[in-house]
Amino acid sequence: MVILDRTQGPAIKSIEQFNIKQADKKQYSNGLELYTVDAGSEEVVKIEWFFLAGAWFEQKPLVAVATNQMLSLGTNSKTAQEFSEKIDFYGATVRTSCTDDAARITLYCLNKYLGELLPMVQEMIFEPSFPKNELEIFTQNRVNRLKVNNTKNEYVAKNALDEAIFGSNHPYGYYPKAEDYLAVNQEDLRQFHTANYQMENCKIIASGKIPSNFESQIEQLFGNQSSNYIKRKIIHPTSPSNTKNIFKALPNAVQAGIAIGKPFVSKSHEDYPGLLVANTIFGGYFGSRLMSNI
Repeated sequence: MVILDRTQGPAIKSIEQFNIKQADKKQYSNGLELYTVDAGSEEVVKIEWFFLAGAWFEQKPLVAVATNQMLSLGTNSKTAQEFSEKIDFYGATVRTSCTDDAARITLYCLNKYLGELLPMVQEMIFEPSFPKNELEIFTQNRVNRLKVNNTKNEYVAKNALDEAIFGSNHPYGYYPKAEDYLAVNQEDLRQFHTANYQMENCKIIASGKIPSNFESQIEQLFGNQSSNYIKRKIIHPTSPSNTKNIFKALPNAVQAGIAIGKPFVSKSHEDYPGLLVANTIFGGYFGSRLMSNI
């Protein structure tokens, strides 16, 4: 057995080639796109449903995030507690998340329980009930979280920067307010859900040890569902601030938060992936160049 000399660091080597497994793509008759990355040795899988249903597509503030977060809080046949207990019974995890551009549902589970869990995800996507009591709890929790966030330098600085670059009415520059959360109602969620949570507006990405019958399961539960999605081209004009130095005073703050930024290339630009990697190397994680120098 070779004993490592841990007083000596490993040799530095240049990365010459990336071997990234490419995803297989399949498109169904209703417009749904399925991407699978069959890799790994353990009998587990991660499945993500992506919808272009972020804040960019809402007509009323915070409806997109509320719709996404409420999907797992009750369906036509299950309460939030019943849904959660059944997910836990199979040792699985279901998460929802929403950004300015897209909404996502993520399932982590053992392969052998896909037959039980995929119909549950189908139910939460197609048959959410948006119960009033759960919506009230959700909005109150968000209002309380907002109060805490508004005392954090980093949060306030980032919002001030986004608002200065894009404008307060732009989805990327909007600053959440408590009254906007409280103004969201069930009908807002139903209308947004009907308009955006359609299979033609969905991409499914599955990774892990993909079962042999996986594609047939997806086709049966999602690929055969009718879709009446109406694709819309939405433009939000920016209104950047002319003020370059913006100061926000926080009472009782014990330190300062600084946010610096400017408009740059969009995600559709050919240089975006390279710039994203370069930005990460320079300052995007704990071992980055910035942190190493500090």
